[in-house]
Amino acid sequence: MFGLPIVFYILQLILQFTYFNQDSVKFLLLQGKVEEASIEIERVYEAAVDEDAAREIAVKLTKTIQKTTNKVPLFELFNRTNRGGTGVALIIMAFHELTAMGPILLYSNTIISDMGSGDSEINGRLGTYLVGVFNFLAASCALYSGKAFSRRFLFLGGHGSMFVTQTLMGVFVLIDKPIWSLICIFIFLFCYQNTSGAITWLYCSEIAVDSALGIVGTSGYVGTFVLALTV
Repeated sequence: MFGLPIVFYILQLILQFTYFNQDSVKFLLLQGKVEEASIEIERVYEAAVDEDAAREIAVKLTKTIQKTTNKVPLFELFNRTNRGGTGVALIIMAFHELTAMGPILLYSNTIISDMGSGDSEINGRLGTYLVGVFNFLAASCALYSGKAFSRRFLFLGGHGSMFVTQTLMGVFVLIDKPIWSLICIFIFLFCYQNTSGAITWLYCSEIAVDSALGIVGTSGYVGTFVLALTV
């Protein structure tokens, strides 16, 4: 269960250090960082053939940044203007679903029961209660982290820390250390809820038009369904 998500953590980190190496255009504009936004527009938008075109797009986005874009037709989501944002949002959502957060919550009872099959006093019911309570507390902290840190920092820190905690979780399961495995689950939940869990939908809404979010969201829920059937 832990092997496949770890592969995608590594891939996500590589992309964050290479291709996704800036915050989203809308986030930068909301922060008043027009020059940085223009540089990112030149890289993402095919229509931004030079600095002047990039600034023109930045001005247009600034004027419409708080307005809805749910009138964009479906066939225009992958045209020259929108396909960059739509494609990146789909990729980000795929990485988000492949963190293995869903399987850990869905099968926490089974996972913890198996870990506690030895001399440990942990049982599936108690472990699941603890996971639920800690997950709620971790999600509550996300109200602060989503505002306090940049998108890039949260993505890099989140996927990096989840990579480490899931690796350790698998190691502790193999050497029969259920307490340490449960601690790793707690740390993983905190990292997830305060990084990918907190900003994935925000980030997707910042880089894609509103109409594309329906496709992005559907792809995420389909991914959860498939993972639930295959884990």
